[in-house]
Amino acid sequence: IPHGTDGVEAQLAVTVFDVGGQDAYKHFLPVFNVRDALNVLVIDVSRLRDERQLPVLMAEAKQWMLSVRAVATRDGDGDGDATPRLFIIGTHWDAVPQAERTTVSERCASWLTA
Repeated sequence: IPHGTDGVEAQLAVTVFDVGGQDAYKHFLPVFNVRDALNVLVIDVSRLRDERQLPVLMAEAKQWMLSVRAVATRDGDGDGDATPRLFIIGTHWDAVPQAERTTVSERCASWLTA
């Protein structure tokens, strides 16, 4: 991806690894989660239509975030000060009826701030 800073054009390489949230791929985290990585956590918000799914979704997401953090804090210089960059995307909003979107949004917010 070409991008420029201060009038100087540079190249930015982007590599995407989709592990599909499956535990079997957790052992790959040290391979691709380097200091400059941006981790993207994709959450199916339609699952939050059922309030009983909130604890399940929170547990799944928290486990992945802890795994990412554990790998990212090993930043190569030994001081352990790396903070993982995490971007959270909510998908499947189209599967949430308009009348339920406020409730689902509030559940998302409570999950993110818990």
